[in-house]
Amino acid sequence: MHVPKEEVRKREPMVVIDGGAYDGDTSLAFANKLNVEKVYAFEPSKNNYDKMLKRIGNCDKIIPIKKGLLNKKTTIKFKEDFAYGGMGNRIDDEGNCYVETTTIDDFVKEYGLKKVDVIKLDVEGCEYEVIEGAKETIRKYKPILLISIYHREKDFFEIKPMIENLRKGYTFKIRRLLKGALVPVLFETMLIAY
Repeated sequence: MHVPKEEVRKREPMVVIDGGAYDGDTSLAFANKLNVEKVYAFEPSKNNYDKMLKRIGNCDKIIPIKKGLLNKKTTIKFKEDFAYGGMGNRIDDEGNCYVETTTIDDFVKEYGLKKVDVIKLDVEGCEYEVIEGAKETIRKYKPILLISIYHREKDFFEIKPMIENLRKGYTFKIRRLLKGALVPVLFETMLIAY
């Protein structure tokens, strides 16, 4: 997770929000490699959600949620893109289906969560908007943040200052999760805050 072990240990057992859970790979890694209480895995794509259900099996630490995260509760047009294994799914005015969205703040209230220790977001260019819908949660709990910042150029420059304005005291790192000659420069770049 690229976060000091002592930072992780003081939060255990952790409550994790996995935004853009895709096929459950990251949710399962959280559940199997960390001391977690629950992982709330949000995936709006029906195809990816079904893959996630198969992958996570009967892991009772993962709660799959077939919704997208955003800065408001709404129903939006969504493009299920089956190229690249469904990794190009996105909000699109010419989308081929509709999905429900919620905010992290609303979800935390509705589920009565007493803490949020980690928020991971890989939501295909909606990271900024999801953070807008998580302001109260970030201010109150100061969760570890694992935020993709490579989908939109502006995210690389705007998300860190936004988080700094929400909650003082974060330490920041930027890490490329995939490296190599064929990997574009910013591809799979994460902002890590703890």
